[in-house]
Amino acid sequence: VASTQDTTPPTISAFNVTPPSVIVGNGFTNSYTVSDSGGSHLKQVELWRANINGTTNDSSWTQIGAAISLSGDGPSTGSFPIDIPTTAGSYWYGIHVIDNATNYMDERLAGLGPKEVTVTAPDTIPPTVSISSPTSGQTFTASPITVGGTASDPGTPSSGVSLVQFQVNGTGGTW
Repeated sequence: VASTQDTTPPTISAFNVTPPSVIVGNGFTNSYTVSDSGGSHLKQVELWRANINGTTNDSSWTQIGAAISLSGDGPSTGSFPIDIPTTAGSYWYGIHVIDNATNYMDERLAGLGPKEVTVTAPDTIPPTVSISSPTSGQTFTASPITVGGTASDPGTPSSGVSLVQFQVNGTGGTW
């Protein structure tokens, strides 16, 4: 009885990274769906990361974490432990899936990546507020009066600001 050797690579039908941008110290999840139709069954799926430019020539591609062992033909759906980069920058993620005959498929060959995640530094610069009314030296006789102004947030990334008007209570006097 002659046996045929499995030369069919596994397939990657889904590969996602959520969310696609985070602040340093926050994590995100890489999820996948893989299968094998060549007969030797799935062996493992691996998560890889690059931090230069994510191309095939990027020398920073490294496997992160351990490979997840699989069995059977699938489809097999799963996710990797949350990754938390410690510095701001762009990171690219990809997966490799291997069957028991050592056939190989990656996210690029499957047309599903690599996936870029943007990691930004936390905003540590407080917003600024400039009160525009009432003007200094203005006399008021009624209470309360509404104080208005403008606000801006020079922080990176700017999370936006809103200025809430507030009221000054008193019996009258000079601002």
